Order: sequence, then C-alpha cells, then structure tokens
Amino acid sequence: METHKTKVCIVGSGPAAHTAAIYAARAELTPLLFEGWMANDIAPGGQLTTTTDVENFPGFPDGILGVDLVAKFRKQSERFGTKIFTETVNKVDFSSKPFKLFTNTRTVLADAVIVSTGAVAKRLSFAGSGEGAGGFW
Repeated sequence: METHKTKVCIVGSGPAAHTAAIYAARAELTPLLFEGWMANDIAPGGQLTTTTDVENFPGFPDGILGVDLVAKFRKQSERFGTKIFTETVNKVDFSSKPFKLFTNTRTVLADAVIVSTGAVAKRLSFAGSGEGAGGFW
C-alpha cells in the first residue's frame, strides 16, 4: 500500500472541491484530491454529471453540459498542480495529526483535510413515481 504525505487533502469532486483545490494549489500547498469512483453510484463530479444543461453558471452564456463543466474544473485543478486520484476514501482517522485517509490502494497523511462530498438526490418511492419527470425529495 502506497503512503502519501501532503499539507492538504480534498475529498470530493464537485465545484466546491475543485475550487478548494485550485486555491490550495495556487498557495503552493500541493493538494491531493480524491474524486471517488462511483461513490453513492455517482461518477466523479457528483450531481453535475447527472445534469444536462447548466444555464446558471457564470462564464457560459449559452450553457454547458454538466459533464463538460466537471471536465473543465478537473483540468483547471490539475493545471495549478493538484494531483487527482480517481479513488474513493473509505476510511479516515481524525483522532490526531497528521490526519489519516485510506483508500483500497493507499494511505494519505495530511495536515489538513477538506471534505466536500456534496449531496445525493433521493427519489421518492410511491406508485407512479418512476413515470414522467419522477419525484424527488
């Protein structure tokens, strides 16, 4: 199992995670970002990957596909020096510093951890809820 040491480790892959990564990298903190792999059955990028047209994000007057926006976040994070792992953090130990994060293949020792795992829409389960637009709660 590989071990990595870092000043900042970010867990998540949506807009907040990548914004944190960009700022940390620009501050020369050499962040590691774990974007997860099908965590909660959602691809890296979170709910944005399930969205078609994003029309309310600045800089894209004609809109942009959610997956394309996530790809741009990722590219910008990497451009500033963020190292991205497509692995899921499945265990953490925050009892003492350095904090410890574990995936199936590596351990990370981090001075600081930013948890930005987002949210998951929950479907309502009732007769007819899968028809048409469906129901969300």
